[in-house]
Amino acid sequence: MIRVPNDLLGRMIDSGKDAITTATRSGPGGGFIDWNAWVGERIKPSAEEQATLEQGGILVPGPKSVKLTRELQGEFGELDSVGATVLFVRGEVH
Repeated sequence: MIRVPNDLLGRMIDSGKDAITTATRSGPGGGFIDWNAWVGERIKPSAEEQATLEQGGILVPGPKSVKLTRELQGEFGELDSVGATVLFVRGEVH
């Protein structure tokens, strides 16, 4: 991530949404880097996947109805799972 717009926080607050992110790229023209923030039906990890998570591993969203942040429409995407590079959670919700 190279820069954050000066008005980003204000725009996030003004969105009225509870838990949001904005798509983040690795640099100008670079690829999207948020793979841990998504919206959709959550999969339940297997026992093996849960053990991997508990040891600091990752679980990438699987075959259910999931959209990654790069697929969301609009300026900000509401989330069902967080882990985003730029994350806003309204205090009353947290």
